[in-house]
Amino acid sequence: MSLKIIWFAIPIITVLIGLLVSLDGKRLTRHIQVAQDLSLKG
Repeated sequence: MSLKIIWFAIPIITVLIGLLVSLDGKRLTRHIQVAQDLSLKG
């Protein structure tokens, strides 16, 4: 049973991590764009 649970959990965890990383990436790119705009204006 435990092996089945592990095999079931690994893909779900990887998908969740992928979603979190993609969301963080979008936030990071936004922050970088804002910082570039500020540096250009400043």
